[in-house]
Amino acid sequence: MPPISLPDPVSPTRHKNIEYELYLRNQQIALFKEVVTAVRERLDLESIFQLVATFSQGLIQAETVLIPVMDEDSTQYTYRAGSGVNADEIVGESLDINLGICGWVWKHRRPWWQGVLKELSEKERNQWEKEVGNVILVPLIGRNNFLGGIAGINKIGGGDFDKHDLDLLTLLASQIATAIDNNNLIEQLEQANQKLFSDKEKAQVTLSSIGDAVITTDTEGRIDYLNPVAESLFDTTLIAAKQKRLSDLGTLLIEESRQPATGLVEYCLC
Repeated sequence: MPPISLPDPVSPTRHKNIEYELYLRNQQIALFKEVVTAVRERLDLESIFQLVATFSQGLIQAETVLIPVMDEDSTQYTYRAGSGVNADEIVGESLDINLGICGWVWKHRRPWWQGVLKELSEKERNQWEKEVGNVILVPLIGRNNFLGGIAGINKIGGGDFDKHDLDLLTLLASQIATAIDNNNLIEQLEQANQKLFSDKEKAQVTLSSIGDAVITTDTEGRIDYLNPVAESLFDTTLIAAKQKRLSDLGTLLIEESRQPATGLVEYCLC
């Protein structure tokens, strides 16, 4: 009988490594669910930023995680959230967009991490190795423009941020970029609605103050507005007249001929 091959037993160390990998995977899934839920529920941006900063610190095992976000004028960025060592001292600070790693990421529209160093010239590599230390920064890129980034500073226990860390932050960055884009869109819609409301109020004041009767209807001829002069003319109120037809209020005469004016809505729509 030929010898039977048995699978290698799983060593205690390997077993612990597998358990740790499963733990990390579950943590990642939980984080992504929370971020996606926060984006869908349209939580305020500061809450989303802080949520991502806090969880990212654990996921990539960074001493510090910061969320730099481009200001409206696109000339500087501000640290809007952070977690870890010295984060409280940095959050709220603003810097010129051309300075430091954020400037490099803004210029190249790509992540900064240890793997980038080998792609640089020797002069650039020497410059950046001394300046940045152990840093990873993934850009936040929206539909139309550069929005900011997620930065990890110093790996806990030493070592470099790796490709796995890069992939995690890249996935998170796409979620935050969506949240920022959605927030900007909502703000634009709210501003447009506010302007529309303000313009409508001004028009109402104007129509209410002129000396002529003003009547507006929909395309079917149903009344949707009477100014005070028109209310007095027909001895009614806007509330009572709303959705009635003009003919229900009375007969309008053409001034020159004193004949009934008919088909006014159709005439205006032609």
